[in-house]
Amino acid sequence: MISDQQQVSADRDERSLAAVAELLAERGIGRHGIFSDVGEGEMFPDGTESMSGHVIDADGRVFFFWTDWDAERGRPTFETWEPVTPSDDWLDSEEYRAARATAGFE
Repeated sequence: MISDQQQVSADRDERSLAAVAELLAERGIGRHGIFSDVGEGEMFPDGTESMSGHVIDADGRVFFFWTDWDAERGRPTFETWEPVTPSDDWLDSEEYRAARATAGFE
């Protein structure tokens, strides 16, 4: 049985990932996979949570991101958005391989 706390956490995760997907779309990132994503514990006024992680796009580019609250626009934004060179040992990570597959790589 799923507890109320687990349901709230799942909903918060879904909202936070949806916010990240919207921010990615604004950057022109279409097909992508997210990996190593972590809720950072800071709750935003819209009920999403600050999140960090990595994204791989359909071109194979990888970025590290961290969200923050944009008070002027009243919504999450990327506080950090940095290109990252993938490490060879990431291929040992099931999560990274799944993100690659979601982005269109086999």
